[in-house]
Amino acid sequence: MRKVVFWLIVFSTALCLSVGSVLAQPIPQGNVQIVVNRDNVNIRLSPALGAELAGTVNAGYATTANGRSPDNQWLRIDFQGQEAWVGVPVISVLSGDIAALPVGDPRSIPYGGFESPRSGPTTATSPISGRLANSGLHLRAGPSTAYPILANPLRYTVFPLTGRTVNNAWVQVNFEGTLGWLTASFVEFQNGAAITSLPIDGVVASAPPQSDDTKDNYIGILQLMLDRINISQSALDSIRGTWTTVALGQRSACQNFPPRPTDINIPNPILAAFNQTLEPLRVDFNSAMSNLRLAIDLWIEACGHPQPPDGFVSQASVVGALNAIQATDAMFADLRRRLTALIPNITIGPDEC
Repeated sequence: MRKVVFWLIVFSTALCLSVGSVLAQPIPQGNVQIVVNRDNVNIRLSPALGAELAGTVNAGYATTANGRSPDNQWLRIDFQGQEAWVGVPVISVLSGDIAALPVGDPRSIPYGGFESPRSGPTTATSPISGRLANSGLHLRAGPSTAYPILANPLRYTVFPLTGRTVNNAWVQVNFEGTLGWLTASFVEFQNGAAITSLPIDGVVASAPPQSDDTKDNYIGILQLMLDRINISQSALDSIRGTWTTVALGQRSACQNFPPRPTDINIPNPILAAFNQTLEPLRVDFNSAMSNLRLAIDLWIEACGHPQPPDGFVSQASVVGALNAIQATDAMFADLRRRLTALIPNITIGPDEC
């Protein structure tokens, strides 16, 4: 029934809090007002290029950013009832300081952070209970479908309700000793209780969710790195074409900039268990992505300056960009070779689909 997942570090505290006794404080939220500055902008469930789409918005879409990714390339927003992420290059800040926003990432950082995780093992109780009246549901580690699945409560399951999100779209529950989050619309409140009687952001777990499936996670990290490289290839090809055109003395349009890829963060326990293999891969992966971002940023910078009628880009920018592209190309090829050699060929049997 239950499945536990692996966060960045093993974090142990004794914060077993319950509704009606000592409540955790709501998670600190930033308040940076932003507006999207171009059309057809992707809103993603995780702060990564190629992550699952939550939707798209056009220029003029204004909202509040309440968090940032570890690499400062993505901002967290509330989008259609759940956490979602928008890239920094496609927004303009109306007010507030991005650097002051709390750091988050549903793939690797517990909801609430390591200091006060709002999912994981618990003894918390509550006088308010809920029931899955119509169907089973995934219990997630945070209020978004991007968070890992912790368990799968079945239809008619009854459990204590221990918290809610500020928009009332998700509720925190204690399912068989595990704090997690369910979509509120699927939960039937018992005895006439109201969702607003639950504390915002719920209670703190005894520790973040943990797992011993390090081997599976290790292979998953390798596959994620390979997938990220393959996804970023289109950005590399696009910016290569742009700078090649400029180097040949021709004009290139300052629009539809390639997406800037982000670095990868590997959970510490996995990194520790497979350090000799993963650390060199991590360093080279992030170096390749840094070079690709440099080539893209040099073009964005060139387009940001007033241009004479015939256009002009400095020789230093052209050489710097082409060198970065060449380095990225070589590193992508080397990383593909190394990762492919490490990822096992899995033959799926007739009963495994």
